[in-house]
Amino acid sequence: MPEPETYALLLAGLGLLGFIARRRKILKQSLMPCHRGADAAPFGLIVSNA
Repeated sequence: MPEPETYALLLAGLGLLGFIARRRKILKQSLMPCHRGADAAPFGLIVSNA
């Protein structure tokens, strides 16, 4: 049977991962341009048709 401290550390770690993931998602959305053309490459990649 794990000790209560083990559960506390597990929950703290999961909470930290959730916080980081949410923060990265918000930052990613704020850096994306509002409007991209229909021929724009996904993820801002530069694609050459040559």
